[in-house]
Amino acid sequence: MKGLRLPAVPGVELVAAARAFSDSGRWVTNDDIHALRYGPNWRSTMVERGLDPNHPQKKGFNRRHWTATPQSARTESEENSADLMLRACNQALSNARMSAQDIDVFIAVSTTSPRYTSSLGTLVGGRMGFRGPAFEMKSGCSGAIYAMSIAYQFLASGARTILIAAAETLSRVVSIESPLLYAAGDGAGALILQRVEDSGRGLLGGYLSSDGSFADSMGVPGILPPTREALDRGMYFMGQSDSIAGDVEPFWFEGQQTVMEFAELGFADLDMYIPHQTSGAMLDKLAHSMGHQRHKLFRCLDRYGNCGSATLPIAISEAMESGLKTGSLVLLNAVGGGLAWGSLMLRV
Repeated sequence: MKGLRLPAVPGVELVAAARAFSDSGRWVTNDDIHALRYGPNWRSTMVERGLDPNHPQKKGFNRRHWTATPQSARTESEENSADLMLRACNQALSNARMSAQDIDVFIAVSTTSPRYTSSLGTLVGGRMGFRGPAFEMKSGCSGAIYAMSIAYQFLASGARTILIAAAETLSRVVSIESPLLYAAGDGAGALILQRVEDSGRGLLGGYLSSDGSFADSMGVPGILPPTREALDRGMYFMGQSDSIAGDVEPFWFEGQQTVMEFAELGFADLDMYIPHQTSGAMLDKLAHSMGHQRHKLFRCLDRYGNCGSATLPIAISEAMESGLKTGSLVLLNAVGGGLAWGSLMLRV
């Protein structure tokens, strides 16, 4: 095991969180996807093929938001990841009673940026009136963990207030035939971290690692710039190897165990455990590892699906609205394409 252990950064408050979804999109049920894949008579078609219509729900998926129907023609009103990110940022600033001028650093996270080269950090930052250091980073579904880790280092170095936002429009990179269709969700989440006098709050410890030998096991295989041959072969849709779920499982437990040992804390000390929402099966395994503390595991997979890097900020936003209190001890954990993974222990 080789990874980076992050030291504590005391005196940091999670001031606000927000989530956002497309006004031009829609909430999509499993039945909606059945109809998309198998036609209006999907129920009889699935039965004829020996398929269980309840299988997605058994895997933890119930609904998700899509900005657009996969593989459909783009419309002028269709929103992209930058639009969703801007909405989440503005809502987080409103929740914190701040303006863009109160932010020292802006970190944008996405795997589905609408721009080929320019940064979502500057694009979205400019739209909300921000002037200052801004950049975009990409680390698959663990992107928010990596962004928060960087933010804590900025705060330890003198920055006072940092805005982190993640947004994904996965409906645009998943094919109708893909087994990932039921999992993919679109959305954005934003977090604001700020220095405070209370030294008991902040980052208690963290852990980051990666293994590039799995780089081709998950994600969009097509390279940039696109080629006609690759487009015709469907190489700009998400895919994953058949063995990837089992391959990545040890990294989930490596992250949570390492950060708890480093922080000298256990599941009994936690108020809430918020993992990336990848599948019901993985959430069940994480809950099982918690023993009698499994009720502390936060789940929102059934409401939003897997929104990639935006999943954790979205989950944190909902958790704060549903009772996550100031001073709570929270464990964050994620594994994403690349592969890259990480865990953070926070006193919010």
